[in-house]
Amino acid sequence: MQDFEELVEAIHARGMKVVLDIALNHSSSENIWMKESIAAHLGEDNGKKDFYMWGDPKYDDQGNKVPPNNWQSVFQGSMWKYVPEIDKYFLHTFGDEQADLNWESPATRHAIYDVLRFWLDKGVDGFRLDAIDCISKVEGWPDAEIIWPNQFEQKANEMFANG
Repeated sequence: MQDFEELVEAIHARGMKVVLDIALNHSSSENIWMKESIAAHLGEDNGKKDFYMWGDPKYDDQGNKVPPNNWQSVFQGSMWKYVPEIDKYFLHTFGDEQADLNWESPATRHAIYDVLRFWLDKGVDGFRLDAIDCISKVEGWPDAEIIWPNQFEQKANEMFANG
């Protein structure tokens, strides 16, 4: 952090600005928030239960567990990853190691604002908001239209982009 602070100071001394590239649609699935969200689903009272977009399994005609809907991720495959210890799926617009944050949760929003404030207090002048067009999902997560009848996952851009 000291190196970063010195870098910001040196950049500002040269009359330039510092802009950070930050993704606010998702965090790493290894992030402490994700671990705490799973713990909250297991009964821990930590206020992070709804930090991510969690969905219950559905069952197909043969009784097999399937994701909450048929949305295909941007990187292919299902937009849902199963977490067996809580019997829920989390939504990931991109890779399954990039869990989507739940912007409908006021607690999540305030935590994100705190992260932004942290960087602003370090002297950052602004942000490039990567994947910001994906923070809003269609309410209720309905299935996407079937355009590929031979596969479960379907293109669902209208369900998660530019909300």
